[in-house]
Amino acid sequence: MNILNDNSYPNCDNANTLSCLKVFCDVFSDPDVANMMFTNDTNVLIEILVRELENSPEKSVLRSKYVEVLHLLILNSSWGEERYKRAEIAKVVDGMMQGGVELFGLESQEAVEDLLKDCCFLLEE
Repeated sequence: MNILNDNSYPNCDNANTLSCLKVFCDVFSDPDVANMMFTNDTNVLIEILVRELENSPEKSVLRSKYVEVLHLLILNSSWGEERYKRAEIAKVVDGMMQGGVELFGLESQEAVEDLLKDCCFLLEE
């Protein structure tokens, strides 16, 4: 998580960041493993993901992977019990939906649509 946090935009090493995001995709793809994460660590990861989605260039190659990790985290972890930073997550996801393919690219748009298809009810107030 430190590597992911230290590799934030604009001082981002795409290869290291992508490797970290792939690890988190693996962790959060299995609910049993995802729920082994400490709540505080999950909350810090959410803060990093929201920050990077807000700050990354629109067509960043990492943007869709940030959304994918967020999607899996929301879907498979205990996040739904507390819904930490729900409003901020909803805002950034809505902003990406409003921007569309033209602004964020097809891969990111598809990732957001998948997230909303599976997790929309968790992002509502």
